Amino acid sequence: MSGLALLEEADVRVRKIRFRADDTFDTVFTAVVLKWRPKLKVWVETKKEVVCKGLFYNLVENDHLHVFVEECDHPVHGLQYQIYKSSRVEPGTETEMRKFLISVKGVGAMYANMLMEEFGMDVFSAVRNDPSCLNRLSLNKTAKENLYQAIVENSAYEELLMFLQLNNVSPALTAEIYRKYGSSAVSKIRDNPYSLYLDGVIDFPTADKLNISLGQNSNLAYRIAAGLLACIRNASEKDGDVFIRRTMVDVALSRFLEKASGRHPQLTESAVEDALNSLSRDGYLIIDSTSFSEPAVYLKSNYFAETLATDRLAKLMTAPKRFNAAGGDVSRALSSVEAGVGMTLAPEQRQAVQTALDSPISILTGGPGTGKTQTLTMIIETIKVLDPSADIRLCAPTGKAAIRMRDLTGSDAETIHRMVGYPKKFLEEDELVCDFLIADEFSMCDIQLCSWLFKSVCTGARVVIVGDHEQLPSVGPGLVLRDMISSNAIPVSRLTKVFRQSGKSLIVENAHSIIRHDPGEDVPMKFSTEKGGDFYLIESRTQTKIVKKIQQCVQKLVSDGVDIEDMEILSPIHGGLLGTQNLNLFLQNLLNPTGLSYKTKEAELRKGDKVIQTTNNYDLNVFNGETGIVKEIDFRVDRAILVEFPERCVWYDAEQADELELAYAITIHKSQGSEFNTVVIPVHETILYNINRNLLYTAITRAKKRVILVGTSTALEIGLRKQGSIKRYSNLVARLQNKTKAATAA
Repeated sequence: MSGLALLEEADVRVRKIRFRADDTFDTVFTAVVLKWRPKLKVWVETKKEVVCKGLFYNLVENDHLHVFVEECDHPVHGLQYQIYKSSRVEPGTETEMRKFLISVKGVGAMYANMLMEEFGMDVFSAVRNDPSCLNRLSLNKTAKENLYQAIVENSAYEELLMFLQLNNVSPALTAEIYRKYGSSAVSKIRDNPYSLYLDGVIDFPTADKLNISLGQNSNLAYRIAAGLLACIRNASEKDGDVFIRRTMVDVALSRFLEKASGRHPQLTESAVEDALNSLSRDGYLIIDSTSFSEPAVYLKSNYFAETLATDRLAKLMTAPKRFNAAGGDVSRALSSVEAGVGMTLAPEQRQAVQTALDSPISILTGGPGTGKTQTLTMIIETIKVLDPSADIRLCAPTGKAAIRMRDLTGSDAETIHRMVGYPKKFLEEDELVCDFLIADEFSMCDIQLCSWLFKSVCTGARVVIVGDHEQLPSVGPGLVLRDMISSNAIPVSRLTKVFRQSGKSLIVENAHSIIRHDPGEDVPMKFSTEKGGDFYLIESRTQTKIVKKIQQCVQKLVSDGVDIEDMEILSPIHGGLLGTQNLNLFLQNLLNPTGLSYKTKEAELRKGDKVIQTTNNYDLNVFNGETGIVKEIDFRVDRAILVEFPERCVWYDAEQADELELAYAITIHKSQGSEFNTVVIPVHETILYNINRNLLYTAITRAKKRVILVGTSTALEIGLRKQGSIKRYSNLVARLQNKTKAATAA
């Protein structure tokens, strides 16, 4: 195998197994390369030893493998040969067969001799064809089970592995599929390739390609059912819809299937109805025809999340509370807090405090600079004056938002996920016992997260919801904060008076200008023209010039002493010249061009780079959206990258390092719940599809001191007139209103 080219074919014998992952069957082993001697008709060992990596259910030493490999350089283990396809060459001599049998745990030399005497060189085929043949021998139970697993199940696993490879499905899925379907995996997939999608192993497009690869285009019933589920999931995940209207299912499904395959599907009403009924019977969908005028088709999880959230909110509204204070007592306590800090709240802020302490549930909302955080802090301090022992729990949807909430209020806060026990042990109903539950940045909450939170909190708690409903809606399904406000079932305190920088901040003024104007209207914007301002537009006509201007802005900010952690480039897109991927590479080479680097799945991270955590990692106590700086790089498996976050340093192992991405530029969606001193935002006609007023409003309000828009005024004007995707199908408003009427009537 010397000088192996890409996907070279070779034969090897396993020398030593160095590593095996029990969950994925990833195996690293040392092997010796074999060479065929045609005259002698035998394989002989060469002096070449290599390290190989591949997927094997039950690899044993001395196995002879025929492999297709590619050379790769692992950051920890060094040079390896990645096996993409392999087949086991059965032992060709009695000596090799005997070695194999002895290597099986529990068999040993005595049982190996018995097997050879009974079956000779046909041990493998005999056991595969009739596992009960082992009962003729006096093998103990352990030996029989291990031998069966080593031969029969191993053969089935290798058959599945080869089957997936031949049909262009990632072999990395072999272990998961085998655990689900066992030795019948190949026949089950052949019968219905969409079962892999229905069971959550692959996505619908991959299942569709597999179906075509198997030549089963005529299998319409399976395709329509799987496509319908994928269509409704897509509406939930991509469009934020909690359900699809039944009258729109046929059209939505037809469009989805046509887009997925590029061909127009032949759908009939009866075929779609059959698919709906099938998915409903199997527990994937729920068709709600009882509560509202038009039947709605829900994913099961969305239906139970919406109904549970409604039921829990109704209970929270009517249940007796652990904390109670008369209006006069609240007013006096608030005055005491004001005197202590030397400030006086505006009338609408005082009323918001009163509402929060009087109401079972209340909502505090308002735009930037209206004093939401100040009011929230006064709510907390007033509760403490009235009852120093009161149990107040603070939370937010993301780790970054929770940290910001803690820093601004001076009280401990945690993510909603951690508060409800996700993902390991969810709290039971009413298990989160407290006097007050305060949830910030609630515009980021989807219906699922909302239901988990309201289910967990005890009905004796008072709940205060805080958020700006003008910001981008949640990534997940629903418009929970907007719907709760629109229902008129929950008291809402709206803060409108601007306090930040005495009302002179152009950031605040322009943000409120966006709120005050309806979609389709021109939004007048004011820009700073002199040094020391806080809202600039730098005109650039082309994408290339915009990138160059962003470079100049960043260089100027850095030369003026602005720390890279205090600024952020916020783009509406990932790809393209103005997307985060290109901007990150550009800025990395500008700000941190050299140094020790570590390759992850998504990026090459260098010492000194600004990075962002992309998932919640509860083992590391690092959460989605947190940003930090790479301080050290070590290539050990358990200590790959050291990242310094604002309050702590965290070592990532080789696997966890894939959760990090460059963060010189992040998407506007990713920025929700965060604040930066300076934000730079590209705007251009070529990305208008991704720009709208809600997106721009969210980006602008992330800045505390300075906004720099780089691009064209025309693109900015058009984007500000566009309404974002605010219309989402949800019945939360109607359900809350119905529950409120029912409670009132009772």
